[in-house]
Amino acid sequence: MPEATRFENLSDLASWIAGADLYIGNDSGVTHLAAATGVKTLALFQVTDPAKWAPRGPNVVVLEKPSVASALSAAKQLLGTS
Repeated sequence: MPEATRFENLSDLASWIAGADLYIGNDSGVTHLAAATGVKTLALFQVTDPAKWAPRGPNVVVLEKPSVASALSAAKQLLGTS
């Protein structure tokens, strides 16, 4: 199994995320960082209120308590493959 990628600072992490085609994450600081880089971001919320805590941006889709099917559909839509 490959090792995890580790970053010493948030700037390096942001640069790495910015190179992705899509970032999928939960309600976390890294998801907000992904949205801030402009990368297509799918933010999944289970417990916290996305109206209050969701990242913002033109490339951000937020789903609250999504099914696997709805998350996959949103990911395909963000990638333009739906």
